[in-house]
Amino acid sequence: MDIIVADDHAILRAAVIRMTLEAAPAAEVREAADYTELFAELHRRAPDFLLLDLIMPGVGDWKAAVPALVQRLTETRIIVVSASDDPDVVRTLVPAGIVGFVPKRCDERTFLNALRLIFDGGTYLPTGAVCQPMATGLSGGEVTIPARPLHLTPRQRAVLSLVSIGLSNKEIARHLNLSEATVKVHLNAAARMLGVRNRTEAALLAKQMGLGAPLS
Repeated sequence: MDIIVADDHAILRAAVIRMTLEAAPAAEVREAADYTELFAELHRRAPDFLLLDLIMPGVGDWKAAVPALVQRLTETRIIVVSASDDPDVVRTLVPAGIVGFVPKRCDERTFLNALRLIFDGGTYLPTGAVCQPMATGLSGGEVTIPARPLHLTPRQRAVLSLVSIGLSNKEIARHLNLSEATVKVHLNAAARMLGVRNRTEAALLAKQMGLGAPLS
């Protein structure tokens, strides 16, 4: 796995590289401190993943720069790592094709889990970034389906489908041959990505997305 970490803050870049290697020990990690260095690395070869600071020297408008990188790097999965966690910023970037948005203010465990999820083929977004939470007492038990399909992992889909038919974590763990702790990790990651606040909303959204299925 080939990964580029692009961030103009040396200390933060070193921390991201350290956590990237913890999440993917066998990866080759390259680094860039600005867009000039980033383009030089991209000229060498396109990476499998790009962890991109939203604002670095050499970029004018990130709203144009990020979509341009997505269009150019068709085989690269781009993860934005930003000091901002403004939902409007995330909603602007998701349609461009990023596979993750990880705020720099999140704790190390969350950061690592986000990277592992993305490296495993999933998508990570901050809570509430894509779906608008349902208004208590006003929504009639509905939640908003994301306008753009998100990349749930097979395990996340399986867990959500079983949540949608009312199974407990213990029952899901037994059905999928997982530990309850692992089920909780998958459910929390899926809920965070979908922007729902609790198990009930996750179940409702899973049904609306057609994930509910009878047990075999």
